[in-house]
Amino acid sequence: MAPNFRRAAYRRLKQVARRVLMLGGREMKPRQLFFENASAWPKDIEIVETIEAANSIVRVTPDPFDVFPNHIAGWGQGMYPFASETYRSHPLRLWRGDNVRTLGRRGGLLFDDGTFDRSSTQWVSTDLRAPILDWNGGNLLVSRASERDITEPCFLGFNSGHTNYAHWLTDNLIYLYVYVTKMKPLGIKIVLPDSLLGFAKETVEIMGIEAADIIVAGDEVLAFDDLHFMDTIYFGEIPQIFKEAVDYLKANALKGQPAPSVDQSVYISRRDAVSRPLINNAELEAGLVQSGFDIVATGELTLRAQIALFANAKIVVGQHGAGLINAIFCEPGSVLIELFPEYMLQAHFWTAASLVGVRYGFVSGTSFDADSSIVSVDGNWDSVSVIDVERVVDVCRRLA
Repeated sequence: MAPNFRRAAYRRLKQVARRVLMLGGREMKPRQLFFENASAWPKDIEIVETIEAANSIVRVTPDPFDVFPNHIAGWGQGMYPFASETYRSHPLRLWRGDNVRTLGRRGGLLFDDGTFDRSSTQWVSTDLRAPILDWNGGNLLVSRASERDITEPCFLGFNSGHTNYAHWLTDNLIYLYVYVTKMKPLGIKIVLPDSLLGFAKETVEIMGIEAADIIVAGDEVLAFDDLHFMDTIYFGEIPQIFKEAVDYLKANALKGQPAPSVDQSVYISRRDAVSRPLINNAELEAGLVQSGFDIVATGELTLRAQIALFANAKIVVGQHGAGLINAIFCEPGSVLIELFPEYMLQAHFWTAASLVGVRYGFVSGTSFDADSSIVSVDGNWDSVSVIDVERVVDVCRRLA
Protein backbone atom coordinates (compact mmCIF):
# COMPACT_ATOMS: atom_id res chain seq x y z
CA MET A 1 0.00 0.00 0.00
CA ALA A 2 1.48 3.38 -1.01
CA PRO A 3 2.58 5.61 1.94
CA ASN A 4 0.26 8.48 0.93
CA PHE A 5 -2.70 6.10 0.67
CA ARG A 6 -1.89 4.63 4.08
CA ARG A 7 -1.76 8.08 5.64
CA ALA A 8 -5.06 9.05 4.02
CA ALA A 9 -6.68 5.82 5.23
CA TYR A 10 -5.31 6.39 8.74
CA ARG A 11 -6.70 9.93 8.80
CA ARG A 12 -10.08 8.63 7.65
CA LEU A 13 -10.13 6.03 10.43
CA LYS A 14 -9.31 8.72 12.98
CA GLN A 15 -12.12 10.90 11.70
CA VAL A 16 -14.59 8.04 12.01
CA ALA A 17 -13.31 7.28 15.53
CA ARG A 18 -13.68 10.93 16.49
CA ARG A 19 -17.30 10.96 15.42
CA VAL A 20 -17.91 7.92 17.61
CA LEU A 21 -16.05 9.57 20.51
CA MET A 22 -17.41 13.09 20.12
CA LEU A 23 -16.92 15.07 23.29
CA GLY A 24 -20.46 16.42 23.57
CA GLY A 25 -21.83 15.57 27.00
CA ARG A 26 -18.57 14.10 28.25
CA GLU A 27 -16.90 14.98 31.54
CA MET A 28 -13.15 15.47 31.12
CA LYS A 29 -10.63 15.05 33.94
CA PRO A 30 -7.72 17.48 34.38
CA ARG A 31 -4.06 16.77 33.78
CA GLN A 32 -0.95 18.97 33.67
CA LEU A 33 0.51 17.89 30.34
CA PHE A 34 3.34 20.41 30.32
CA PHE A 35 4.58 19.43 33.78
CA GLU A 36 4.21 15.64 33.61
CA ASN A 37 6.79 12.98 32.82
CA ALA A 38 6.66 11.47 29.34
CA SER A 39 5.23 8.24 30.72
CA ALA A 40 2.07 10.12 31.78
CA TRP A 41 1.42 11.88 28.46
CA PRO A 42 -1.56 10.91 26.30
CA LYS A 43 -0.71 8.72 23.32
CA ASP A 44 0.27 10.41 20.06
CA ILE A 45 1.84 13.41 21.85
CA GLU A 46 5.48 14.34 21.32
CA ILE A 47 7.90 17.24 21.79
CA VAL A 48 9.13 18.55 18.44
CA GLU A 49 11.59 21.11 19.82
CA THR A 50 12.67 22.69 23.08
CA ILE A 51 12.74 26.34 22.10
CA GLU A 52 14.02 27.54 25.47
CA ALA A 53 15.18 25.52 28.45
CA ALA A 54 14.11 26.32 31.99
CA ASN A 55 15.83 29.54 32.99
CA SER A 56 16.62 31.49 36.14
CA ILE A 57 15.54 34.98 35.14
CA VAL A 58 16.67 38.03 37.09
CA ARG A 59 14.31 40.95 37.55
CA VAL A 60 16.01 44.28 38.20
CA THR A 61 15.41 45.50 41.76
CA PRO A 62 12.62 48.12 41.71
CA ASP A 63 13.70 51.72 42.18
CA PRO A 64 11.84 53.33 43.85
CA PHE A 65 9.73 51.03 45.96
CA ASP A 66 7.46 51.79 48.89
CA VAL A 67 7.07 49.10 51.53
CA PHE A 68 4.61 49.37 54.38
CA PRO A 69 4.07 46.89 57.24
CA ASN A 70 0.68 45.80 55.90
CA HIS A 71 1.69 45.32 52.29
CA ILE A 72 0.79 41.93 50.87
CA ALA A 73 2.49 40.40 47.84
CA GLY A 74 0.26 39.74 44.85
CA TRP A 75 0.14 37.12 42.12
CA GLY A 76 2.79 36.26 39.58
CA GLN A 77 5.80 34.93 41.52
CA GLY A 78 5.35 37.47 44.30
CA MET A 79 6.61 41.01 44.54
CA TYR A 80 9.73 42.62 45.99
CA PRO A 81 10.68 42.36 48.82
CA PHE A 82 8.43 39.35 49.48
CA ALA A 83 9.97 37.08 46.86
CA SER A 84 13.38 36.58 45.31
CA GLU A 85 14.28 38.95 42.51
CA THR A 86 15.05 35.82 40.47
CA TYR A 87 12.30 33.53 39.21
CA ARG A 88 12.62 30.26 37.37
CA SER A 89 10.69 29.80 34.15
CA HIS A 90 9.53 26.43 32.88
CA PRO A 91 10.93 25.07 29.61
CA LEU A 92 9.26 26.45 26.50
CA ARG A 93 8.60 23.60 24.09
CA LEU A 94 6.92 23.02 20.75
CA TRP A 95 4.66 19.96 20.77
CA ARG A 96 2.82 17.95 18.17
CA GLY A 97 -0.21 15.73 18.66
CA ASP A 98 -2.47 13.50 16.59
CA ASN A 99 -6.17 13.45 17.38
CA VAL A 100 -6.17 16.51 19.65
CA ARG A 101 -9.23 18.71 20.16
CA THR A 102 -9.60 22.32 21.22
CA LEU A 103 -12.66 24.19 22.53
CA GLY A 104 -13.12 26.62 19.67
CA ARG A 105 -12.50 30.24 20.58
CA ARG A 106 -11.83 29.11 24.14
CA GLY A 107 -8.68 27.20 23.16
CA GLY A 108 -7.44 24.54 25.56
CA LEU A 109 -6.25 21.02 24.76
CA LEU A 110 -8.45 17.94 25.05
CA PHE A 111 -7.43 14.32 24.49
CA ASP A 112 -9.19 11.08 23.58
CA ASP A 113 -8.28 9.48 26.91
CA GLY A 114 -10.90 11.71 28.55
CA THR A 115 -8.51 14.35 29.91
CA PHE A 116 -7.86 18.02 29.26
CA ASP A 117 -4.78 20.11 29.98
CA ARG A 118 -5.58 22.27 32.99
CA SER A 119 -2.86 24.86 32.33
CA SER A 120 -4.25 25.60 28.86
CA THR A 121 -7.75 26.24 30.23
CA GLN A 122 -6.95 28.10 33.45
CA TRP A 123 -7.67 31.69 32.40
CA VAL A 124 -11.41 31.54 31.86
CA SER A 125 -13.24 34.60 30.66
CA THR A 126 -16.97 34.13 31.24
CA ASP A 127 -17.86 35.41 27.78
CA LEU A 128 -15.74 32.63 26.25
CA ARG A 129 -17.31 29.75 28.20
CA ALA A 130 -20.67 29.36 26.49
CA PRO A 131 -21.79 27.39 24.65
CA ILE A 132 -18.98 24.85 24.84
CA LEU A 133 -17.89 24.29 28.42
CA ASP A 134 -18.78 24.36 32.06
CA TRP A 135 -17.12 23.12 35.22
CA ASN A 136 -17.96 20.35 37.66
CA GLY A 137 -15.50 20.94 40.46
CA GLY A 138 -12.13 20.47 38.78
CA ASN A 139 -13.57 18.49 35.88
CA LEU A 140 -14.58 19.97 32.54
CA LEU A 141 -18.09 19.39 31.21
CA VAL A 142 -18.27 19.66 27.42
CA SER A 143 -21.72 20.49 26.10
CA ARG A 144 -23.15 18.85 22.99
CA ALA A 145 -21.51 21.37 20.70
CA SER A 146 -20.84 20.52 17.07
CA GLU A 147 -17.36 19.37 16.05
CA ARG A 148 -15.36 20.33 12.97
CA ASP A 149 -12.62 18.10 11.56
CA ILE A 150 -9.39 19.89 10.60
CA THR A 151 -7.24 17.64 8.40
CA GLU A 152 -4.43 20.06 7.47
CA PRO A 153 -1.46 20.60 9.84
CA CYS A 154 -2.13 23.50 12.24
CA PHE A 155 -0.54 25.46 15.07
CA LEU A 156 -2.56 26.66 18.09
CA GLY A 157 -1.73 30.37 18.15
CA PHE A 158 -3.53 31.68 21.23
CA ASN A 159 -4.62 31.02 24.79
CA SER A 160 -7.59 32.28 26.73
CA GLY A 161 -5.81 35.44 27.87
CA HIS A 162 -6.38 36.97 24.44
CA THR A 163 -9.22 39.28 25.52
CA ASN A 164 -6.99 41.41 27.80
CA TYR A 165 -4.42 43.74 26.19
CA ALA A 166 -1.62 43.01 28.66
CA HIS A 167 -2.21 39.24 28.69
CA TRP A 168 -2.48 39.22 24.91
CA LEU A 169 1.05 40.61 24.64
CA THR A 170 2.76 38.73 27.46
CA ASP A 171 0.88 35.43 27.13
CA ASN A 172 0.15 35.22 23.37
CA LEU A 173 2.68 37.26 21.38
CA ILE A 174 5.31 34.52 21.69
CA TYR A 175 2.94 32.08 19.97
CA LEU A 176 2.63 34.44 17.00
CA TYR A 177 6.41 34.91 16.88
CA VAL A 178 7.07 31.17 16.89
CA TYR A 179 4.45 30.73 14.18
CA VAL A 180 5.92 33.28 11.76
CA THR A 181 9.52 32.14 12.34
CA LYS A 182 9.04 28.35 12.50
CA MET A 183 5.57 27.22 11.38
CA LYS A 184 4.49 29.53 8.56
CA PRO A 185 7.57 28.76 6.41
CA LEU A 186 6.45 25.09 6.48
CA GLY A 187 2.97 25.95 5.18
CA ILE A 188 1.31 25.15 8.52
CA LYS A 189 -1.88 27.09 9.34
CA ILE A 190 -2.39 29.03 12.57
CA VAL A 191 -5.56 28.63 14.65
CA LEU A 192 -6.92 31.95 15.97
CA PRO A 193 -10.31 32.76 17.57
CA ASP A 194 -13.12 34.71 15.97
CA SER A 195 -13.26 36.75 19.19
CA LEU A 196 -9.98 38.63 18.65
CA LEU A 197 -10.33 42.27 19.64
CA GLY A 198 -8.99 45.17 17.58
CA PHE A 199 -5.55 45.31 19.20
CA ALA A 200 -5.11 41.55 18.68
CA LYS A 201 -6.18 41.68 15.04
CA GLU A 202 -3.70 44.50 14.48
CA THR A 203 -0.92 42.49 16.16
CA VAL A 204 -1.61 39.56 13.84
CA GLU A 205 -1.42 41.85 10.80
CA ILE A 206 1.80 43.56 11.95
CA MET A 207 3.42 40.18 12.55
CA GLY A 208 2.83 39.33 8.89
CA ILE A 209 0.07 36.72 9.36
CA GLU A 210 -2.45 36.82 6.51
CA ALA A 211 -6.03 35.61 6.23
CA ALA A 212 -4.91 32.65 4.11
CA ASP A 213 -2.71 31.47 7.03
CA ILE A 214 -5.58 31.33 9.55
CA ILE A 215 -8.03 28.65 10.66
CA VAL A 216 -10.77 30.52 12.54
CA ALA A 217 -12.01 29.00 15.81
CA GLY A 218 -15.58 29.81 16.81
CA ASP A 219 -18.20 28.01 18.88
CA GLU A 220 -17.37 24.52 17.59
CA VAL A 221 -15.05 21.95 19.06
CA LEU A 222 -12.14 21.61 16.61
CA ALA A 223 -10.79 18.09 16.06
CA PHE A 224 -7.28 18.06 14.56
CA ASP A 225 -5.44 15.33 12.71
CA ASP A 226 -2.14 17.13 13.23
CA LEU A 227 -1.84 19.97 15.76
CA HIS A 228 1.30 21.78 16.87
CA PHE A 229 1.06 23.65 20.16
CA MET A 230 3.28 25.14 22.85
CA ASP A 231 3.60 25.08 26.62
CA THR A 232 1.18 27.46 28.29
CA ILE A 233 2.66 30.94 28.77
CA TYR A 234 1.29 33.17 31.50
CA PHE A 235 2.35 36.40 33.15
CA GLY A 236 3.89 34.78 36.23
CA GLU A 237 6.85 33.37 34.37
CA ILE A 238 7.32 35.00 30.99
CA PRO A 239 10.18 33.25 29.11
CA GLN A 240 13.22 35.11 27.82
CA ILE A 241 12.19 34.73 24.18
CA PHE A 242 9.58 37.38 24.97
CA LYS A 243 12.16 40.06 24.13
CA GLU A 244 12.72 38.58 20.66
CA ALA A 245 8.98 38.55 20.03
CA VAL A 246 8.58 42.17 21.20
CA ASP A 247 11.54 43.32 19.08
CA TYR A 248 10.04 41.60 16.03
CA LEU A 249 6.64 43.24 16.52
CA LYS A 250 8.18 46.63 17.25
CA ALA A 251 10.51 46.52 14.22
CA ASN A 252 7.64 45.64 11.89
CA ALA A 253 5.40 48.37 13.32
CA LEU A 254 8.11 51.06 13.06
CA LYS A 255 9.44 50.03 9.65
CA GLY A 256 10.25 53.11 7.59
CA GLN A 257 9.98 55.50 10.55
CA PRO A 258 12.85 57.58 12.03
CA ALA A 259 14.82 56.10 14.93
CA PRO A 260 13.14 56.73 18.32
CA SER A 261 14.08 60.05 19.94
CA VAL A 262 13.48 58.79 23.53
CA ASP A 263 12.61 62.25 24.81
CA GLN A 264 8.98 62.02 25.98
CA SER A 265 7.47 61.64 29.44
CA VAL A 266 4.12 59.82 29.41
CA TYR A 267 1.42 59.38 32.04
CA ILE A 268 -1.10 56.64 31.19
CA SER A 269 -4.42 57.96 32.44
CA ARG A 270 -7.19 55.72 33.77
CA ARG A 271 -9.43 58.67 34.66
CA ASP A 272 -12.54 56.84 33.47
CA ALA A 273 -11.65 53.49 35.07
CA VAL A 274 -14.25 51.68 37.13
CA SER A 275 -11.75 49.48 38.95
CA ARG A 276 -8.94 50.81 41.18
CA PRO A 277 -10.13 54.44 41.01
CA LEU A 278 -7.50 57.03 41.98
CA ILE A 279 -9.57 59.82 43.49
CA ASN A 280 -6.85 62.49 43.24
CA ASN A 281 -6.01 61.59 39.64
CA ALA A 282 -6.77 65.14 38.42
CA GLU A 283 -4.27 66.56 40.92
CA LEU A 284 -1.66 64.01 39.86
CA GLU A 285 -2.16 64.75 36.17
CA ALA A 286 -1.83 68.48 36.81
CA GLY A 287 1.42 67.94 38.72
CA LEU A 288 2.85 65.74 35.98
CA VAL A 289 1.83 68.14 33.19
CA GLN A 290 3.79 70.89 34.99
CA SER A 291 6.75 68.51 34.90
CA GLY A 292 6.49 68.07 31.12
CA PHE A 293 4.40 64.90 30.92
CA ASP A 294 1.96 64.07 28.14
CA ILE A 295 -1.34 62.58 29.41
CA VAL A 296 -2.36 59.61 27.26
CA ALA A 297 -5.40 57.30 27.19
CA THR A 298 -3.90 54.27 25.47
CA GLY A 299 -7.27 52.65 24.75
CA GLU A 300 -7.99 55.44 22.27
CA LEU A 301 -4.91 54.65 20.14
CA THR A 302 -4.21 51.98 17.56
CA LEU A 303 -1.51 49.45 18.38
CA ARG A 304 0.86 51.02 15.84
CA ALA A 305 0.32 54.42 17.45
CA GLN A 306 0.98 53.00 20.91
CA ILE A 307 4.19 51.33 19.77
CA ALA A 308 5.40 54.54 18.13
CA LEU A 309 4.51 56.64 21.19
CA PHE A 310 6.23 54.44 23.74
CA ALA A 311 9.29 53.88 21.56
CA ASN A 312 9.95 57.60 22.13
CA ALA A 313 9.22 57.60 25.87
CA LYS A 314 12.06 57.99 28.36
CA ILE A 315 9.76 57.65 31.39
CA VAL A 316 6.29 56.11 31.74
CA VAL A 317 4.04 56.48 34.79
CA GLY A 318 0.66 54.89 35.36
CA GLN A 319 -1.67 53.04 37.70
CA HIS A 320 -1.63 49.27 37.64
CA GLY A 321 -3.62 48.30 34.54
CA ALA A 322 -3.26 46.75 31.10
CA GLY A 323 -2.01 49.95 29.46
CA LEU A 324 1.29 49.71 31.36
CA ILE A 325 2.35 46.81 29.15
CA ASN A 326 3.16 49.43 26.51
CA ALA A 327 6.41 50.01 28.40
CA ILE A 328 7.78 46.94 26.59
CA PHE A 329 7.97 49.13 23.49
CA CYS A 330 10.27 51.63 25.23
CA GLU A 331 13.96 51.63 24.43
CA PRO A 332 16.26 49.85 26.93
CA GLY A 333 17.19 52.13 29.81
CA SER A 334 13.83 53.91 29.85
CA VAL A 335 11.86 53.98 33.11
CA LEU A 336 8.45 52.58 34.15
CA ILE A 337 6.89 53.75 37.45
CA GLU A 338 3.81 51.76 38.49
CA LEU A 339 1.25 53.15 40.97
CA PHE A 340 -0.50 50.63 43.25
CA PRO A 341 -3.38 50.85 45.70
CA GLU A 342 -2.35 50.16 49.28
CA TYR A 343 -1.93 46.48 50.24
CA MET A 344 -1.83 45.37 46.59
CA LEU A 345 1.34 44.50 44.69
CA GLN A 346 1.69 42.43 41.52
CA ALA A 347 4.75 41.56 39.44
CA HIS A 348 3.46 41.37 35.85
CA PHE A 349 4.90 44.63 34.57
CA TRP A 350 8.05 44.37 36.68
CA THR A 351 8.82 41.05 35.00
CA ALA A 352 8.01 42.28 31.49
CA ALA A 353 10.05 45.48 31.94
CA SER A 354 13.07 43.58 33.23
CA LEU A 355 13.02 41.23 30.22
CA VAL A 356 13.22 44.09 27.72
CA GLY A 357 15.75 46.19 29.64
CA VAL A 358 13.37 48.83 31.01
CA ARG A 359 14.06 50.11 34.53
CA TYR A 360 11.16 49.55 36.94
CA GLY A 361 9.89 51.08 40.17
CA PHE A 362 6.63 51.42 42.05
CA VAL A 363 4.92 53.83 44.41
CA SER A 364 1.98 52.82 46.62
CA GLY A 365 -1.03 54.92 47.53
CA THR A 366 -3.27 54.95 50.56
CA SER A 367 -6.56 53.06 50.41
CA PHE A 368 -9.66 53.47 52.53
CA ASP A 369 -9.98 49.86 53.67
CA ALA A 370 -9.30 48.67 57.18
CA ASP A 371 -5.68 49.18 58.17
CA SER A 372 -5.12 45.56 59.04
CA SER A 373 -2.44 42.98 58.35
CA ILE A 374 -5.12 40.43 57.47
CA VAL A 375 -6.41 42.42 54.49
CA SER A 376 -6.24 40.11 51.47
CA VAL A 377 -4.81 40.87 48.06
CA ASP A 378 -8.11 39.94 46.41
CA GLY A 379 -10.00 42.26 48.74
CA ASN A 380 -7.84 45.21 47.72
CA TRP A 381 -7.55 44.50 44.01
CA ASP A 382 -10.10 47.21 43.18
CA SER A 383 -9.46 49.51 46.14
CA VAL A 384 -10.20 53.22 45.92
CA SER A 385 -6.96 55.03 46.75
CA VAL A 386 -5.08 58.31 46.76
CA ILE A 387 -1.43 58.83 45.84
CA ASP A 388 1.17 61.25 47.21
CA VAL A 389 1.50 63.59 44.22
CA GLU A 390 4.69 65.25 45.48
CA ARG A 391 6.27 61.84 45.97
CA VAL A 392 5.43 60.75 42.42
CA VAL A 393 6.63 64.02 40.87
CA ASP A 394 9.89 63.94 42.86
CA VAL A 395 10.54 60.35 41.79
CA CYS A 396 9.99 61.27 38.16
CA ARG A 397 12.36 64.23 38.37
CA ARG A 398 15.05 62.05 39.93
CA LEU A 399 14.78 59.21 37.42
CA ALA A 400 14.04 61.10 34.22
